[in-house]
Amino acid sequence: AVVATATGVISPLVIAFRTSASSATRYSSAENEMALRIKLSDPHLSLRSAEVTSNGLYEHGLQGSSNREDQLVCGKLFVELWSGHANGFPVPMGCTFNHWDRSYVIVFDKKNGLAGNSEYQVVMNVVTTPPPGGSTYWEFHPAARLWSMDDLVLRKEFAVEVASCFFQPARA
Repeated sequence: AVVATATGVISPLVIAFRTSASSATRYSSAENEMALRIKLSDPHLSLRSAEVTSNGLYEHGLQGSSNREDQLVCGKLFVELWSGHANGFPVPMGCTFNHWDRSYVIVFDKKNGLAGNSEYQVVMNVVTTPPPGGSTYWEFHPAARLWSMDDLVLRKEFAVEVASCFFQPARA
């Protein structure tokens, strides 16, 4: 599920998902780092820095791309990371991004990644523009795509799970 509140202004985008119980063994058996890749797949969503104040938006440090994971980048990309898992959301080793293809990656250290059968939420700031066809547009066009990437050393070309996230109007 994806939730954003207003068009044309900076709003939180909540990407909520649940990992599969059938993937629990794969998550726990990875020997090396794993990652969560988020791609904003809809052109009507534009990422903004998590560093928003009443004076506006600060985007320093978020131009272009970053190919090396860094926790500082996580703080600039993500407003909040949440999990219903007993251990909470795993602490990122670092994050990378490529604005050109709208991909944002959270890298997890060895034995500290996502877990099977768990709820997660990732919050990012975005600006939405009105899509053609109004609100029914979102029913058929995914706002984001997720890849829970497998062991980044031994199985770097594989994903444990893949999902498409569709927009849901904010709940009152």
